[in-house]
Amino acid sequence: MPRKKTLEHLKKSEKFYRILFEHSGTAIAVNNKEGIITSVNKTFCDLSGYSKNQIEGKKHYLEFVFDKERVKKIHEKRWKKDGESPTKYEYTFLTRNNEKRLIDITINRIPKTDVSIASMIDNTEKKNLEREMHEKDQFLANILQESADAIIVIDNDRIIKTWNKGAELIFGYKAGEIFGKNFSVLVPKDLMDQNELEKLRENVLEFGYVRNYITERIRKDLRRVTVAETATLIKDEHNIPIGRAVILRDITERIRFEQQITQNEKMLAIGTLSASLAHEIKNPLNSMVINLEILKNQINKHVRSEETKGFDKYLDIMQKEIHRLDKVMKDFLCFAKPQTAKFKPINFNTVIEEVIGFIEPQITQAKVLLIKRLEPSLYDIHGEENQLKQIVLNLLLNSMQAAREGDSITIETKNLSDGKISVVIKDTGTGIKEEYAPMIFDLFFTTKEHGSGLGLPTVFQLVKNHGGTINFESKEGVGTTFSLSFLAT
Repeated sequence: MPRKKTLEHLKKSEKFYRILFEHSGTAIAVNNKEGIITSVNKTFCDLSGYSKNQIEGKKHYLEFVFDKERVKKIHEKRWKKDGESPTKYEYTFLTRNNEKRLIDITINRIPKTDVSIASMIDNTEKKNLEREMHEKDQFLANILQESADAIIVIDNDRIIKTWNKGAELIFGYKAGEIFGKNFSVLVPKDLMDQNELEKLRENVLEFGYVRNYITERIRKDLRRVTVAETATLIKDEHNIPIGRAVILRDITERIRFEQQITQNEKMLAIGTLSASLAHEIKNPLNSMVINLEILKNQINKHVRSEETKGFDKYLDIMQKEIHRLDKVMKDFLCFAKPQTAKFKPINFNTVIEEVIGFIEPQITQAKVLLIKRLEPSLYDIHGEENQLKQIVLNLLLNSMQAAREGDSITIETKNLSDGKISVVIKDTGTGIKEEYAPMIFDLFFTTKEHGSGLGLPTVFQLVKNHGGTINFESKEGVGTTFSLSFLAT
């Protein structure tokens, strides 16, 4: 009786395990030592595309393997006496239609037999999804990393946590130099004193973002750049603020370009009006000069006496002021309607040397150090010599008048990679007040007691006539830099 019950129990157990084997959601295959598949379940058949009769005892496991050499070595190692073979690994499964499926396999030898049993999970969709997500993440990461805009993540204490290539290009810091530093290292002192960062933080906390806020930031080399700043609040899974993502776009050149367009339009309007206006003033001015001379002659001829000798002083003052006014009008006419010029290839270094030769005694007398850094093989430009001399002379005079005893003026030329030349005139003088900066190229604007306000507008106009550009940077008490560029021939 016990024997009969035991047999019944075994039959039930076998039937139970056969059901488990057949209907498992995992593909299962039993292989012998030679690699012949001796038994498979329904899931394996569905995966492979073959029926049981087509597989069992007829198919070698390598027929279902794409990366055959690697899997073969694993199988051989499994059957060595002391061989240690991985029981879990990934491989590429080949179906009847040569479709590739990504499989996670678990395989073990059955003790005291010459067979092994393998269970396989088809992770193709999961792996493809993971790969796609990884590729998308990598794509987005590359976009963020390679963006020309600075993309910076800071925590609640404004400590910099991420730093992309755009930030590196705009601010000059490598990621390793800036990680862990406070964002305030990028903010000019005057803006820190105005509590700008705290105001921005409050706006971001209130509204969730700040968009296209125009401000200035400071580079590693201490140069200021104008930026459009967008900041967005970052929260954790509990909706608690943990930092901000800050995007900074360098708009320095755009602002300069817009200012130059505005200046060009202003100059065009002034130029149109000024020629006729100057002409109308110059005619009566010439008449005043002639009549004043006649008046002096008549006084000397007819009413000269001891009592009238004092009139000479007033007549001289009138004559000097009329001549001064006449000079201003000539300069104005030159600005408004430049004389026809013959352009030719010319080397800017030659222009600079000639102007320096003329003005150097005045610079020496003022006890100002003149430094020349001229590119020996400077490209020629297409220009008019006298107009170029006027540009350099006006800028050097400007620097000299702003310089104090012991200050320096540096004039530098170099070839640029874009086929242009650069001319930079830099002084360490008194600089320009911030509120005056937007007006320095405006006609008749001057901060000098006896200035005419025509020097820099004329420089601007002459540079424009040569198809060049002129920009400047200045800080009160530190100095001014004028940067010019011209297309080389």
